[in-house]
Amino acid sequence: MEDALFQLILAVGEICLSPVGLALTSKLAPPGLAGSAMGIWYLSTAFAFYLSGVIAQPLATHDGTPAPEGVYGLGFAAYGAAGLGTGVIFALLVPWLRRLAPD
Repeated sequence: MEDALFQLILAVGEICLSPVGLALTSKLAPPGLAGSAMGIWYLSTAFAFYLSGVIAQPLATHDGTPAPEGVYGLGFAAYGAAGLGTGVIFALLVPWLRRLAPD
């Protein structure tokens, strides 16, 4: 059940983020580079999925044995805290980024 709920949350997040990101990418791209900017958007998404696999690798077990008790909770708490910290940093950068963006 948790797997299905996780996939649902991930899909809803992607459905909410992707159109906004693509619209901003096409709006903010220089006139002749809109196609390249869209390609970079998709390349960054691919890199993010690859990086998430690299980050989760220490939590994976490869021989079929169960993970030690609590390792997933500690790992995801650390990764969640890092994500929230990054989100706060980006939220603080919003005023500066708005000044850079054209009207």
